[in-house]
Amino acid sequence: MELRRLQVRYEKTFAEKHSISALVGYTNEWGKQETLSVNARDLIGESDNLHYIDATLDKNKTTASNSATEYGLMSYLGRLHYDYNNKYLITATFRRDGSSKFSSKNRWGNFPSFALGWRIDNEPFFQKLNAEWVSSLKLRGGWGQIGNQNITNYVDRSLLSLSTQYGALFGARENETLYQGIAVSRLGNPDIKWETTESLNIGLDASFFNTRMVFSFEYYYKTTKDMLLAAPMPIYMGYASNTYTNIGEANNRGIEMNLEWRDKTESGFEYNVGVNMSTIRNRMTKLNGGTPISDGPFRNGSMYLKIYKVLGRFIGAYDYLLAICMQRVEGIEKFLLRPVLGYEELYIVYYKHVRRAVLVAELHAAVFLNGLNKVVGKGFR
Repeated sequence: MELRRLQVRYEKTFAEKHSISALVGYTNEWGKQETLSVNARDLIGESDNLHYIDATLDKNKTTASNSATEYGLMSYLGRLHYDYNNKYLITATFRRDGSSKFSSKNRWGNFPSFALGWRIDNEPFFQKLNAEWVSSLKLRGGWGQIGNQNITNYVDRSLLSLSTQYGALFGARENETLYQGIAVSRLGNPDIKWETTESLNIGLDASFFNTRMVFSFEYYYKTTKDMLLAAPMPIYMGYASNTYTNIGEANNRGIEMNLEWRDKTESGFEYNVGVNMSTIRNRMTKLNGGTPISDGPFRNGSMYLKIYKVLGRFIGAYDYLLAICMQRVEGIEKFLLRPVLGYEELYIVYYKHVRRAVLVAELHAAVFLNGLNKVVGKGFR
């Protein structure tokens, strides 16, 4: 990997109350990975001195493979900070990133952000309170966007796979030769673009007793759009790998609080004791624009189809509840429809059937799950 970076800084204070700092930068990251693998069987002996590729008794059992991948990321960034009399703070940032993982029409993404701060403890009205036990008090807020390009390389183009499983036999029966064939293993998506996370936060920072006690509080709300996910492809499409696409949208919000005490004994021993608390709530709000996603493997010579259509499902701790609810609903469908349809032919799950169950679980997850088990066990015994 090769990384190049260039930064220019400027700082200026005038009229004793106005401070300005600016930064302009450029980064260029480039990387390449190449692998080579060689395999041989039927070596001459067990000695380590004979474990070489040319020591095989059958040259036809020697195989080799070679692959390479490379990527590039170029970024332009700028930041401007203004401070008035150490009371009012303003920071604006702008990034423009270009990634080789996207096609030329979606390669570049723009991500602005800004933040505001207010040092309340430096205001004349607060100083009149003579609250000497308050060392600092700051109110802050911010909004910004960041981009994500954490996907594999070359997802914007289709990949070809060369293998004997796609090949064909040519020649007379006694001299048949198997030639390798080429097939599309992954369908490319030239419309894929940056995933964007937009965040809003409001916080309060304070310190007391000569900064020995430190307290901070923050509320945040984040929305992630154009999520980069590998959408499952139906097996009958003929592709071995899933296709990456901008398929979902999610949001999360919560609070974070931290309280810490820092002090030093007369002998010079320094210590700190802290406690923190945080809450988080995640929710998937969109998936594939509401269009169901088809997926399913072959089993026992039959095709099984699953339909994914999830809106408002939970992320994280509640995933297990959704999975159990889906299994329960799927079992009910099989029980009711088995006399009409063969068992191997029935593997269709519509996630909308469990949407209500998941919403109720938001309030009473454990109670609901136990109640559902009892109802199903009693009604369909």
